[in-house]
Amino acid sequence: MLHSSRILRYPKSVIKHTKSSPVWPTVSLGSIIANGEDRFKPLDKVILAVNLSRAFLRIYSSEMQSKEWNAENIFFLFNTAERTIYEAYNPYFTYSLLQIQRYADDEPGRPRKFAVLVSFAKLLLEIALGKPLGPFSVHRDIALLEIIDESEAADSVVKGYLDAIAACLEANKRRKDDDSDSESDSDDEHESNSDNDSMDEETQCRRVISTVVTYLEDARENNFRSRKDFNFAKKLKVSDDVQSQTISKAGNIAAPVNCNGPDTKLISTNGATQAGMAVTTISQDKYNPGSPGQLFDVRKMVFNPGDERIFRANDFLSRANNFYTEHIQNLSDDRKIRIAILDTGINEDHAFFKGVKRRRRAKDSPFKGMQSFIGDSNTADSFGHGTNVASLILKIAPEANLYIAKISKGQEEEGSEPIVKAIQWATSRDVNADIISMSFAFLNDQPIIKEAIKNAEKEGVIFFAAASNYGGNTPRLFPAKLHDRVLCIHASDGAGNKSGMDPTPKPFSENLSTLGVAIPSISEPGVFVSGTSYSTPVMVGMAANILRFVQHVTNEGLLTEEQRIEAFTRMGVRNILLAMSDVRDKYNYVTPWRKMWNVGAGVGDVVSKIKEALKE
Repeated sequence: MLHSSRILRYPKSVIKHTKSSPVWPTVSLGSIIANGEDRFKPLDKVILAVNLSRAFLRIYSSEMQSKEWNAENIFFLFNTAERTIYEAYNPYFTYSLLQIQRYADDEPGRPRKFAVLVSFAKLLLEIALGKPLGPFSVHRDIALLEIIDESEAADSVVKGYLDAIAACLEANKRRKDDDSDSESDSDDEHESNSDNDSMDEETQCRRVISTVVTYLEDARENNFRSRKDFNFAKKLKVSDDVQSQTISKAGNIAAPVNCNGPDTKLISTNGATQAGMAVTTISQDKYNPGSPGQLFDVRKMVFNPGDERIFRANDFLSRANNFYTEHIQNLSDDRKIRIAILDTGINEDHAFFKGVKRRRRAKDSPFKGMQSFIGDSNTADSFGHGTNVASLILKIAPEANLYIAKISKGQEEEGSEPIVKAIQWATSRDVNADIISMSFAFLNDQPIIKEAIKNAEKEGVIFFAAASNYGGNTPRLFPAKLHDRVLCIHASDGAGNKSGMDPTPKPFSENLSTLGVAIPSISEPGVFVSGTSYSTPVMVGMAANILRFVQHVTNEGLLTEEQRIEAFTRMGVRNILLAMSDVRDKYNYVTPWRKMWNVGAGVGDVVSKIKEALKE
């Protein structure tokens, strides 16, 4: 549904609409800032923020209230031929008619107050800085408060704008302070806390939003000579790198048949309503599943925001982040785990990887080596698959060192030779990989690849490969079918339920499975990817964390060198992963927090479980 903040604020009779060639809300704010296109000047940012905050205040607690504000759900009217955004001060945003009352990245089991304020603060800060923010190693409100204290934020927008962001973030901080056992330092503070306690969360939240609107309106009034109207028909040119999105001619979502869930609508901040319209980031033909003859089977989907599968995927990734922070992040790592990714290359300048670099202890790049094996030296990823795979490994294991081997430009096979050379490079002294990740599949066996895998596995390299995405219509494909050389990975949703894409589970064999459904793509904002080619890097990341833990406890004298060597083999990792798994739908669903690092388990308990697993 399409709504405009102008109609939320003014009668329709006083509104003048822009006359232009046909335009549609097909460019998201997320796609603009993902490309580093900070096209908004300081005044533009303030006016845009005022209109968004006024719309927020108007729709708060109504059926149109979104549970999360994010740049991927903010859309601008766009003329593709002119590469021009229209009505830049009054964008559109999506909402679901049937909202699920959950927040995507809450800490599991610990619901937080004012999550919608924190998400709105993040949106405002991304507009201010002109770039996406995250992932964060601490709670978002804490991380965002640190960012607004940095000089970059102060240089990007006026103080009143930053005060509006702080008001959103400190609401949650004040609540946490109120919940503590510490006494107030003054009678005034005690009185303020008592006032907050007497109000319900909705009333407190509405008061904060009102404060935000005031801060932003004052920022415009007091800091700029120009008195540009809030409804000024602002136009912006964008580069060819910004991806526009596709609306079907019927005005409906161009989505796969299986994208069930609540109806999704687009709301414009200027209030104009048009039912039945939604957007998708890729054209309809790209939703068609590939064939087993393609090297990479890419399943891209636009789910409705309330789809349970999205919540489950985000819940899994949130749990994985919390697990890493609590159990892995502070371990000594004199030798980092090395992972070679055989895929479509990498877009190393993506904002996500800059966030990873800031999170790593040494503030270094995770990419330690890159090489193309398909004719030229260009390792850039024009397809996006390899970039998504690398991001998933780093979401699970941020300290892993990655080595990028480009073996294809896309879905088409480049032959066996590039993969053989990539495996040889990954096992060379220059790389010396512990793990090789292979999110591709061949319908037929490839003898020279099989031989290369055999030789590398003898050297101690652990191979992970995607099972296949064609359900019961095909068995495990090559190289995942090499059960005595390769760990075959299947896909589940974020709660361990079978995806429907996996081949039939094999009896008397491990059927390792983990998250591979409705994962947000960093290559295409608003798109979700599914398949065993994405569950494979998730499992690789978990294996990297296991090996890092094993390395640490060996150094501490809790495991012997012989046990460490055994753990750094395919069978060793296999047995530890199985010890971490639950059998669901005949697949071994793997998570570290369920059985290995379960609640209350100390280091000694985990070491005992690993020792037991290595005996199998």
